[in-house]
Amino acid sequence: LADSIQPATDAAKALADSIQPATDAAKALADSFQPTTKALIEAFTPMLGVSKAFNDFGNSQMKLFNDTLQSINDRNTKLIRDMLQSISNDNAKLISDAFKPIRESLEILQIDPDYSPKKIDPKKQLENLRKSYRKRKLVLVLGSGVSQPYHLPDWETLSKKLLSKQLAKSVESNYIDNIADLLISYNSNFTVLVRNIYQNFKNNSEGQIFEEFVRDVIYEKFDDTKGYDSFEEIKNMMNNLDSIITYNFDDILDEYLEKNGSRKIKTIYDTGTQPEAGQLPIYHVHGFLPREGKLNSKYKITLSEELYHQLYTDVYCWNNIIQINKFTNNTCLFIGTSLTDPNLRRLLDVAKGLREEKSIPHFMLVKHKDEQRLEGKAKFIDKTSKACEENGILEKEQQKKILETCKNLFINKVEMLEEQDAHSFGIESTWINSYDEISTVLKEIRGP
Repeated sequence: LADSIQPATDAAKALADSIQPATDAAKALADSFQPTTKALIEAFTPMLGVSKAFNDFGNSQMKLFNDTLQSINDRNTKLIRDMLQSISNDNAKLISDAFKPIRESLEILQIDPDYSPKKIDPKKQLENLRKSYRKRKLVLVLGSGVSQPYHLPDWETLSKKLLSKQLAKSVESNYIDNIADLLISYNSNFTVLVRNIYQNFKNNSEGQIFEEFVRDVIYEKFDDTKGYDSFEEIKNMMNNLDSIITYNFDDILDEYLEKNGSRKIKTIYDTGTQPEAGQLPIYHVHGFLPREGKLNSKYKITLSEELYHQLYTDVYCWNNIIQINKFTNNTCLFIGTSLTDPNLRRLLDVAKGLREEKSIPHFMLVKHKDEQRLEGKAKFIDKTSKACEENGILEKEQQKKILETCKNLFINKVEMLEEQDAHSFGIESTWINSYDEISTVLKEIRGP
């Protein structure tokens, strides 16, 4: 076997000997590249150092650049902040100077101009209203604002219309309304005007009673084609209401609930009338003038000063007893009313002293002020413009912006005073932009 493979072994050795020269040549080639490789490494080593130097330099320059930018930014920020602060201080002084007459007026009234009731949580307010509603302890107290969407007059408009109608009986002129406006501008005490109308009417009535005269004026422009959104929501709430107190003479709500409601109502406008079990009482505490039917002595209205004095002095009359009872033992939601009535203020004061300290407060929906109707607006604008000129603000557009700011401050202060006044009677104010929002608020109270 060894002899048989010897030729193959010899052939392999011969093959190895034949490639030896090639192997030697490859080694010689590798040895020839060794100097070149070393030279390249030596040549590139300084360049690597330069690259590192550049990298270190770049990092240092970037840090310096960032530090510079930060420094510039800090300086600019401070500069801008100081500049804005200076502008703010100047405007604050200007606005303060323009507002000074108002503040002084408030101080004369001995009311703190910076007073602000504790912030009311709308969610808590809604929760309290819902709680009273579900317990059938909620009383709606309604004023003329509820009826205005149906073109019924408020107190001021009613006084003016009564005056115009009375003047028309004795004066032939196409400017009766203008004459009435002029008289009102010189004497804005509507109670005095109505007293004069009432006395004059009694002397020249020719058999017509005063209440008929007033009824004609109230329903003169009544429009029943309008939507009854607020009345509809009152209808939806009526099963859970304790009662309704209204200072309005009209019968619009009564008629609407009588025709569309699921609960019987009882209209009460005179002593000796009581609701039956299950009925919703609607107390017309200032009197009642239905659209139809003959009026008799029971339909007395608290409009003339003579009758108003009777109401004010007789604390035991049914009107006052009902109000004190509801203001003391229930949660009331005032809608479309104001707190200018001296008798109402007196009754609220009495009730506040009788209520438990932890009782849910009363609530009032109050419409934001219309700047066009604010008394003293012209004087306010004049004083603000003068303050601008005295402080070197002569550019009209800038004056306009400052005037707008001051005007908003003025309105806010007026509203704050009303809010403070209501708060003193235990009433929390909720501001709305228009009477159209009444139905939305009532729907939220009723809940799903």
